[in-house]
Amino acid sequence: AEGFNLFFPAENRTVPVRAPAGARVASPAWSPDGSKLAFLALLPGATHLCVADTETGACRQVTKTPVLATLVTTVQ
Repeated sequence: AEGFNLFFPAENRTVPVRAPAGARVASPAWSPDGSKLAFLALLPGATHLCVADTETGACRQVTKTPVLATLVTTVQ
């Protein structure tokens, strides 16, 4: 997948979250308070950790150095 559609049934709204251009997404994990969604962005040359705001869908890459996706397969 290239992103997520977060659906909030109590509010009947959907928030699109798009990964960085050219990336696929994997291993999503909610923050404890539900305000953020962390995930791995699988790019052709590297894998990075990204965090998205669940209110706006805005996404940012938080790692400068790529993660080794064969050893890091989930986020906490």
